[in-house]
Amino acid sequence: MASGGRIGNPVGDTGSTSLLHVQSHNIAITSSLVLGLLTLLPDITSNCPDSRAASPRPGATHPAIVCAPRDDLEISRPRGELILRILIPGFHHHGVRGAHVFIHGLARNLAARGHEVTLQEAATPEHRVRIKDVRMRYVGLRAKRLYPLRFAARPLGRYDVIHSHYLSGAFFALRSRVQRLPFVAEFHVPRVKPDPDANWRWRYVGLTARNAPALLTPTRWLAEALAGAYGVDVRRFNVIPYGVGDSWFEAARQRVATPRTGARVVLVNMKGVDVALKAFAKAASGRAASLDLYGGHRLTNEYEKLAGELRIGNRVRFHGFVPNEHLVDRLLDADVLLHPNSYGNMDQVLLETQALGIPAVASRVGGNAECLAEEETGILCPTGDSDAFAAALMQLLESPERRRRMGDAARSRAEGLFRWSRVAERLEREIYLPLSRGEYPWGIGWSD
Repeated sequence: MASGGRIGNPVGDTGSTSLLHVQSHNIAITSSLVLGLLTLLPDITSNCPDSRAASPRPGATHPAIVCAPRDDLEISRPRGELILRILIPGFHHHGVRGAHVFIHGLARNLAARGHEVTLQEAATPEHRVRIKDVRMRYVGLRAKRLYPLRFAARPLGRYDVIHSHYLSGAFFALRSRVQRLPFVAEFHVPRVKPDPDANWRWRYVGLTARNAPALLTPTRWLAEALAGAYGVDVRRFNVIPYGVGDSWFEAARQRVATPRTGARVVLVNMKGVDVALKAFAKAASGRAASLDLYGGHRLTNEYEKLAGELRIGNRVRFHGFVPNEHLVDRLLDADVLLHPNSYGNMDQVLLETQALGIPAVASRVGGNAECLAEEETGILCPTGDSDAFAAALMQLLESPERRRRMGDAARSRAEGLFRWSRVAERLEREIYLPLSRGEYPWGIGWSD
């Protein structure tokens, strides 16, 4: 979750808008051509005016990158025994939501553990944020398809680990073929196209999957889907889930029963709203219950009309977009999460609501079965089946005791698997430390 206030001016350098002038419709650069060009590049330190011979970080021995980033942020915190310099190339965004919540949480928690973290993203000024003890590097670039090109030949700082996300990993992956970078590429796509070369986004994903020396996904489902689409050995993927911030667990401990008539059902991110409205109309018929929806959507007016047609308009409230850092207060007294998504990888809301002790009714699709423990922390239904969702929701509305039991199990599961301290420790042990020693981790997989 992003913290700190929004700012109007860039934090760090804005950089050039692109490294290469390309036609927006012609991004299909072949691997062989780029690799050929990369072999002609001078040593990575020669283009860096502030390069200096620095001693290796404590516990880190990787020799590949020796150019130091600017020391423009005063860091005052206790130092751990092991300190790594970590570069996190994020991706282009228009607001902190979805995978960006995870990336910002990753940077914040690694910094809190004593590491020196640099986060680079592309965002317009109104969407730029500060994160405590993290060096923020923002690129003033509006064209999403040009952002990965920024890393094609750009000199890097001295880092022990490079942890890229989504499209930003494509050219790091190619560079790793000729420069032994301490690099891991993480994927966040919510679905994998049947034709992986359908457009420029999937060509970038393919370049990364086929060439990155270490691969990381939050779910086995995504690892298997990418492996099948791009002909990659699935054993090359490491699987470590997203993390949930301490504020969600702290809020859960302070949660008290709110006196009210009827159960409160919530839906976040406006996925499968039509299915949710139809299911709620059937399940709540003759029962005191309400449905609150959070998130913006271009079809909100039509959904409000549908609620009226289903005669539940007086029990349904559309709240619009709520920043993630404020969402915990809105969801704290909810009884059930309704999540009828038609696709998804690891939706953050499924993890966060478990941390609050809220059972979920969700689609059996994508990584949902890895986010939830079926019949223990939630109920999974066939995608798009409003009758199945209505039946599952009815079970929970009729039994406060079952909701409580599943909520307790959900909180315990989130504590063991998804709390940020657990996730960050796994990343350090399973990914970062091997990379800092010049080793590439191989298919560690999910461990409960």
